[in-house]
Amino acid sequence: MLLVSCLVLLGQPERPLAARLPNLETRLEALRPSNPEAYFDLGEEVAEQIRTPDDYRLANQLFVLAFELSRGTGSEVAPGACLALASISRIETDRRWLLSLASSIDARYADPQWRRPELGEVSEDDAFALAMALGAIRSGDGIDAQRILDRPEIMDLLREYEGLLDAVAINGAPERLLEQARQWPCPECRNERIVRVHRSTPPEYTLCHTCGGDPGPDLTLPELIAHLRL
Repeated sequence: MLLVSCLVLLGQPERPLAARLPNLETRLEALRPSNPEAYFDLGEEVAEQIRTPDDYRLANQLFVLAFELSRGTGSEVAPGACLALASISRIETDRRWLLSLASSIDARYADPQWRRPELGEVSEDDAFALAMALGAIRSGDGIDAQRILDRPEIMDLLREYEGLLDAVAINGAPERLLEQARQWPCPECRNERIVRVHRSTPPEYTLCHTCGGDPGPDLTLPELIAHLRL
């Protein structure tokens, strides 16, 4: 009875990461040092699903490996990995150092004075809401993203920072982001990632044919880096 009471008070335990990301083990086994971008892409998916310390450690390890394997190659993966690590960092000094490292590797990710928009005081709540909207777009949660972007103060903030996104990858950022948000959730699986095999008895399931079990827009690496940079 005590155990049952504890479970009721604490709620259901968090599902393991492997249950939230289909084929995780297979994808980890398929990683090869010759393809650092695959480490980065998987790290981004894991980062969007962080619920536990183990999830955080795996995302961190994947981004570090992506950085190490691509460093010195001229690839955009290295600065992107720095920005991704900064986005999940829990320590402000580490976050600032990683942002600085990204800009030292590739000057496009620096924030020189001539590129900075003249902005007034930015509300922390509005900045957090905009970051949440971008994360929702990446994970295919279009309804949540649209709800946030429909707030006038959030759209105004996005338009103020539009120059930073245009300078890297996303031209016409506000309209482009709204378009991406409207395309999701997945019309077939509604972001459940799996669908029932037609007429299967007992029910059998397979990866969604529309999103392939990975809902969200197919961002280019520069677009993804622009999301993280903002």
